[in-house]
Amino acid sequence: STKLPTVQSSLKRAAICAAVTGILMILLRPIFRMSPETTFLGGFFGSVLFFFLVIAVGNWNDRSGSNELGWFSLAFCELISIFVSLFIHPVCITTCFLFSIPVVIYIKWASTKIRNLNKAPTTTKAKKN
Repeated sequence: STKLPTVQSSLKRAAICAAVTGILMILLRPIFRMSPETTFLGGFFGSVLFFFLVIAVGNWNDRSGSNELGWFSLAFCELISIFVSLFIHPVCITTCFLFSIPVVIYIKWASTKIRNLNKAPTTTKAKKN
């Protein structure tokens, strides 16, 4: 049986990872501006920031009783990651957005798997007469 982390611990970890990722993006800005390849890497780190923000906001919603993450919350997380990417290079905005699309698909897939894992198996055997 797989033991999942609590909502509180997952919220703390995701918030810390988001903060560290955002700070590193700002501190490593000169490196990300060196070449087109590193500019794409800056956009990738923007999508990593988006991933951690979605996890943190989703856990915050789950803590308050709602287990659904709406489009507004996703757009809010994307705007924050795009804003941080803006400080690196304008190309980072586009690559951050494009790299964030598979992140949303993965989170949807993973949350479906976790929901199915949390459902109690209800197997009832019918009596044969």
